[in-house]
Amino acid sequence: MKKLILSIVLFLGSINSVFAGGESGDRLISKLYAISNGIKIYSAEGDWSNPDNCQSSEVIVLPSTHESYDTLTSFILSSQARGTKLYAWLSGCYTWGGVSYPSVHGVISYSN
Repeated sequence: MKKLILSIVLFLGSINSVFAGGESGDRLISKLYAISNGIKIYSAEGDWSNPDNCQSSEVIVLPSTHESYDTLTSFILSSQARGTKLYAWLSGCYTWGGVSYPSVHGVISYSN
């Protein structure tokens, strides 16, 4: 199963052009906010990493414009429901409400 999930993440990464970002670190999700154009993901374990020096790393954002939005949303919701850790590939910053946050481009959900 881990190989399948890793394969999906690698595939998602390959359909995007050049990534500048980096890893989020693995975190439990404390809450999710559906916003008008994506999902804000809060960590139960403090700030996320911030590889592209966005204004805030309190949350990471999955923009609704992401080509794999539905698939990634399913992984994120499943991770929160099962209480498993989420590991994300972050690239670029997404601005919402005048503040920029790390933008999600791929995820892995796994048990502790």
